[in-house]
Amino acid sequence: MAGGNVTKDSSRTYILIILCLVYFCYTLDRNAIVVSQELWRKEFDLTDTQVGMITGTAYGISYGLAGIPLGWAADRFNQRSLLATLLTVWSALTVLCGLGTAYVHLLLTRIGVAAAESGGGPTSMSIIADVFPPERRASAASTFYASTGLGALLSFSVGAYVAAQWGWRALFILSGLPGLLLAAIMLTTMKLPHHAVTGQGRAVTLAQIPAAAWSILRHPILRYIYVGAGLYTLAATGFSIWIISFLVRKHGLSLEIAGTIVAVGIGLFSIAGLLLGGVLADQARSRFGLAGILLVVAVAALVNLVFGLSAILSANLVVVILGVCGFGASGALFSGPTNAAISELAKPQQRGISFALFAVLANLVGSGIGPIAIGAIADMTAARSPGGQSLGSAMAIILMLQLLTASVYWLGARKIGRPLAAAAA
Repeated sequence: MAGGNVTKDSSRTYILIILCLVYFCYTLDRNAIVVSQELWRKEFDLTDTQVGMITGTAYGISYGLAGIPLGWAADRFNQRSLLATLLTVWSALTVLCGLGTAYVHLLLTRIGVAAAESGGGPTSMSIIADVFPPERRASAASTFYASTGLGALLSFSVGAYVAAQWGWRALFILSGLPGLLLAAIMLTTMKLPHHAVTGQGRAVTLAQIPAAAWSILRHPILRYIYVGAGLYTLAATGFSIWIISFLVRKHGLSLEIAGTIVAVGIGLFSIAGLLLGGVLADQARSRFGLAGILLVVAVAALVNLVFGLSAILSANLVVVILGVCGFGASGALFSGPTNAAISELAKPQQRGISFALFAVLANLVGSGIGPIAIGAIADMTAARSPGGQSLGSAMAIILMLQLLTASVYWLGARKIGRPLAAAAA
């Protein structure tokens, strides 16, 4: 599209770096609640279901309610100013989390964080779609999402150490401060092409959002992508939210050691998985068309299931660590390819809403259902399963949904059909 033709490579690179830093801050803020959850759970004497409400359901519902209107805003208004404002709000609220003195304080601030964060991904992906041409979008999107791996690496290692040494409140405060600085840098140094600043005169009005969203959800291919993405994140997010607690309870590890394992597995290896996913998706697209991208994600879901189950079911700590690493790589792989496919299928004037629907469904289903479902199952079976066994069983049950995920993405690729048939001829 035009954006890919008029933007210089050096400008593209700088814009992508800034967007990666935004998502790095997003990951720091989002993971702070996970890294420290055993500390604040014990301080406030909470059940696993209450923990799942803070880390999952309340976050997911707030994210879902705010996400689509903010995606519409990304189609209509100055994207740089919108993104900087959202970054400032969620970073400031993360700092306020560190001042909480009761369960309800954490719950309310996380609801606010979720609402602001819901616009970060769609706005960033809209900028990427405007700036990068279609043949480079999967790699650009995967590089963008790879910043979450770097954020996870830092939050699960350094963050776990900070929480263990100085308390969970210090972790929230330190996690929120970088975003406040980055927002100022973005406003003063990041220059977008004119169409990304003005929103290209996109026509969807506020009153037309429901109709536009419904038309996107009825798209013959996008509906498979949205269902598949929701299932993928439900399984992967549930595992990621609870894995530190599982390692502490089942294997008797300290918070620092468990955090380091997860930092390497879900942090470092997710970076490799995301970058690999972008390369594989671009290559699959060049050979099989858009269907190739969906097939890459279908295979990744099956690989994710195998690694996740090995981490949960094995009594050998080495196998557990390898499983966490493989899970981290395969669990993150789907984000870039999925968003690249959405960017090609969505109408240019509806990209922000389309990306927002992906983010909302992924978070509403993934974050909203996954963690609390695991917590509820673990609570129900805790009396019969000592230690971390009930939690591990609950994680395994939810993780099995990756079988359905792979089927949905495969059906979407089959629905496209024509490029695969042409390539095989």
